[in-house]
Amino acid sequence: MAFRGRPPGQGALGGAGAEQLQEELREKTLALVSVQRNYEGLSRMMQMRQQELEQVRSSPYVLQQHLKGSVTWLGLAVLLGTCVEV
Repeated sequence: MAFRGRPPGQGALGGAGAEQLQEELREKTLALVSVQRNYEGLSRMMQMRQQELEQVRSSPYVLQQHLKGSVTWLGLAVLLGTCVEV
């Protein structure tokens, strides 16, 4: 009985070529999954930031306290920077 076609596991590129393509596909799949996870993480973070921003914008008191704290830290940073430079 004569063998017809290619042996199992050997595509148009042969066994080594198919294995190389399989490995490349695995690497690309892992990279894609990693990018997807990073995107989902960044998306959640941006959603939380947007919610914080909406809360600050909706409450003048919160905005005032936030700005007051920022100015205090900025003043402290300037004082520390001045002391360090001297």
